[in-house]
Amino acid sequence: MISQAYYVDVAVPIILLGSLVRHVVLTPEKERGHFTAHVREINEPLIEAMIDEALTEDSPRKKNKQNHTPTPRPAAKFVLDYRDKALSSVKGFGELHSVLDYFPRGATKKLQSEQRLRVRHEYVSDRIRGSDDTAESADDDSFLDNWFFKERWPGTKSAKEKSEGAEGNASSAEDAVSSRQIMVVYDHDSRFRGLLSRIQQDEKKKKKFRTISSACKGGVILAINDHETNREQFTPESADGSALSWFGDAVDLCFHEELRNKSVVIVAADALRKCGERIMERGAVESSVNDVLMLIRSTGFHLKEFRKKCRHLVIVFRETGALHIDFDEKHGFVTYGPNCDRHAQMHPGAYGRVPGKFATIVISVVRELCWAAVDSGAKLDVDGAIRMAVAAYNYHYDAGFLLKAPKGSPFEDYANILSAGRRAELFEAFQKGKEEYLLASVKFELEQQNPPKWNRVDEFKQDEFVNKLIEIVQKGIEVPLRKSWTPEWMPNFKPTSVIRVPFSQYGLLTLVDPIEIERFSSLAKLIDKYLSTPSWTKPLSIAVFGAPGAGKSFAVKQIIQRVSPDRKTEPLIFNLAQFASTDQLTEAFHKVQDNALKAQEVPLVVFDEFDSDLNGAPLGWLKYFLAPMQDGEFRGKDADYRVGRAIFLFAGGTSQRFDDFKMSLGENNDSHGAEVEDRSYESLPSDRAKQAKLPDFISRLRGHLDVAGINPPKGGSLKSTEDNRMILMRRATLLRSALVQHAGEIFRKVDSKVSFANINEDLIRAFLYAHNYVHGSRSMEAIVQMSRFIDGHFVPTSLPTRELLETHVDFPSFMSRIRGWHYDQDFI
Repeated sequence: MISQAYYVDVAVPIILLGSLVRHVVLTPEKERGHFTAHVREINEPLIEAMIDEALTEDSPRKKNKQNHTPTPRPAAKFVLDYRDKALSSVKGFGELHSVLDYFPRGATKKLQSEQRLRVRHEYVSDRIRGSDDTAESADDDSFLDNWFFKERWPGTKSAKEKSEGAEGNASSAEDAVSSRQIMVVYDHDSRFRGLLSRIQQDEKKKKKFRTISSACKGGVILAINDHETNREQFTPESADGSALSWFGDAVDLCFHEELRNKSVVIVAADALRKCGERIMERGAVESSVNDVLMLIRSTGFHLKEFRKKCRHLVIVFRETGALHIDFDEKHGFVTYGPNCDRHAQMHPGAYGRVPGKFATIVISVVRELCWAAVDSGAKLDVDGAIRMAVAAYNYHYDAGFLLKAPKGSPFEDYANILSAGRRAELFEAFQKGKEEYLLASVKFELEQQNPPKWNRVDEFKQDEFVNKLIEIVQKGIEVPLRKSWTPEWMPNFKPTSVIRVPFSQYGLLTLVDPIEIERFSSLAKLIDKYLSTPSWTKPLSIAVFGAPGAGKSFAVKQIIQRVSPDRKTEPLIFNLAQFASTDQLTEAFHKVQDNALKAQEVPLVVFDEFDSDLNGAPLGWLKYFLAPMQDGEFRGKDADYRVGRAIFLFAGGTSQRFDDFKMSLGENNDSHGAEVEDRSYESLPSDRAKQAKLPDFISRLRGHLDVAGINPPKGGSLKSTEDNRMILMRRATLLRSALVQHAGEIFRKVDSKVSFANINEDLIRAFLYAHNYVHGSRSMEAIVQMSRFIDGHFVPTSLPTRELLETHVDFPSFMSRIRGWHYDQDFI
């Protein structure tokens, strides 16, 4: 409930300097092919309207009996008047066109039937339609010369005032205003970037600009968003590392050492990627964090100079949320919404785009600076501002455009992303605990080893980590990895981070290990590209390896389920170890062909144990796959036939890793026994490998996946393995899954979201810390299946006999975790 406080508005001067783009949005009419055009001119910056709405409050202004003390709250006062006549000669920074269309609301089946209006196409033209094509960049320079540089800014004294040491009430009032004044430099396109570069190169203009920015004691934001531009206008210089040097120049231009605590750089990850910097896209969050840590340590970033002038760095990811580094606190947070419909957000062709994530984060940080400006004791909470922005954007994406006002303007939806009404709706969603708005804000330390190896579970101490594993088995993975939170309304409300350790969901698979997430996401991106590229007419060939019982085929099925959630057909599975002749393989290809024609879907074909022998020949099946993999054709009895588009999944039966498979038939050594410099597989295949067509087969693969098992590597143990925690986490989630499937009677409902498993804690530790499972995950599942439960409880007495346990698990290490349980000590 909103408190009935007494507020007084305090004007916060905001100097908003950004791209003057003309925005045209086309919305579809009922008649096919007809659109309504909505136009926002260059002197009506959309970001200005967004800031204004973000600082508007619905809470009352009048006094009441409970509170007579006025509480200050910020109100935007834009210093630059973009409707000024001085803008009449400015042609702007081009024209942004957005074409809207209707798309399914989300990727889940229950959301497929609902429609949302989102962007289908968006592009930028360099010239405004109907404008004078002879206009040059000089118009942009005159905009600054005749208007921006001639203005008298609060806190900036003339030479005469400085020489006379002017003081008094007027000066004091001006200083008070400058203590709240905020500058926002919003770089939206390459032309605006060129404008700032020319200022940087002109010492006179540079000095004037720095004088103005130094007077903005409320804070300075440099926002760099690399928007899509006309590719025909690109030059080699615009695509190389010169953009990163411009980044350093812009920091030097805008920031000052004495104001660094309220200096924030917000940059799009794509802008850095286009500079040639490696920042992982759609992978594990660890990879993105570690890539950013490597970036800021690179010589091109000039970290030492950056930290002198700027305390806060925010990197916005198109595919997730944002990363914030506080250089004084020496740590950072990566914030995103793990439960939002990220599949829909990352597939604009199927679900449409909703631009505005970058702008939303900029606006939210501006709002936070404004609140800090009117409350001198307030701490700048950049992380909280980012959390608010991420949640608001997810809401904005889900709603799309013109949902509440079909006859309105789509620009109102942009402006209302952080409006008072939208924040109230989000607060209500947080109160109800809606899953899609719960946020993860994971902390990482700035000072790490080189190269950095941060992991999301690093913050757990060992005792706490073990307790969390036990909770995961008892309650499922969601509750133990969350924090409790009861939201309370306040004027500058910001959501907290509820999800302490985020996990990735691939269908029925739950992944926490960043290496696993990286592997799965990489394969998911490959499959997604194949499914969305009709011109890729040949089959997509993928090899999957893992220990027996690791669930290789199951893993790929879950990946495809995530990439294509509306998929209807089941995979075709052929076990080559059971085939007696190549005729059976030909028959299998005919079934693939028929399935593709009937289902109108790209079939998933699993060739299990493809690396088994054929008539005593190692890897004898490989040569029969070469033509279907390369040309999409297979040989029948009378003719060649086309397979068509399909996903070939080759599940290994003899090798546990792709590297093992590559070397399965050995490699040649030089005849004199001397060392060979290049030991790569491709350079030195053995004669046996060539005969089995192993190099040819591998060259036709487009992806591979090593599925992690639940046992330590050969020769290792849980104590000596570096990824000890990930193996334990994998065992905990797998045990929980096995209990759900095979021990339903031990569960009791705690509430609508939690089912508690009545399993003895010593027994959980036994499952977690056993040295080895003979048949991998199948053995763990078998032990649960063979157990008999006592009055709805899974206790040590429930276990099967020793002889049965020894078939599936290292018996001594398993039983040693159960207190009071006796076994033959001589057996150890």
